[in-house]
Amino acid sequence: MNADCLTPHRYQLHILLLIAVVLAVLFESTQPPTINNDVIPNLDKIAHFFVFGLIAWLFASVLSFRLSPRNSYLIAFILVSVLGCLNEYIQSFTPGRFSELNDVYADMAGAAFLLIAWKTLRKKNSENLDVL
Repeated sequence: MNADCLTPHRYQLHILLLIAVVLAVLFESTQPPTINNDVIPNLDKIAHFFVFGLIAWLFASVLSFRLSPRNSYLIAFILVSVLGCLNEYIQSFTPGRFSELNDVYADMAGAAFLLIAWKTLRKKNSENLDVL
């Protein structure tokens, strides 16, 4: 187990949050569209970016309880990519919705951005602790 991994209580909380967010995303995929891109262009892509970034962070934090950070980031990215494809596949069967490859790209970009940012922040925090 990693020295900077989650405590058992936080681990359980992250698992519950991960399940809740993934189920919410999959449920939302079966509903008519709710985002109006006329008000803010590409708002759906922005939503995909941040929601799937959050999912990637939750996956990585849960996986880091048992795996090395590098492996947890890689597996989290792969899982989010698969989830993004599944999400678009489900949307293709929902009336009023359609599937877009650009949504999957936004999912993957959000996952990569958040995982890199989290890794960078964790590295800086550990360096600051070494100075003390």
